[in-house]
Amino acid sequence: MRGKLSLLREYLSVIDGYVRKGSICEAKLSLHGTHPLLDLPSVLCVYADDKTKDSTLELLLENGIEPVEWKYEWETKQEREKLAPRLVTRS
Repeated sequence: MRGKLSLLREYLSVIDGYVRKGSICEAKLSLHGTHPLLDLPSVLCVYADDKTKDSTLELLLENGIEPVEWKYEWETKQEREKLAPRLVTRS
């Protein structure tokens, strides 16, 4: 989910309750502007596997949270690898 930080934080507070109960595996909020070389939007990531994907999606939709996209971790890793040559590490 992408959007205004205040709305994403609201969503995260709802999702966190499900994480604490064990109904959703995990969630994280990546904040806009935290990387000095990339201009990326704030993103709320909700993690699920093939077994929990449907129930996780159902919980999100029941709470008015509509995912923008759904992808596997390997797809995210591929995207990061494409970005990696452009990133400069600082020591």
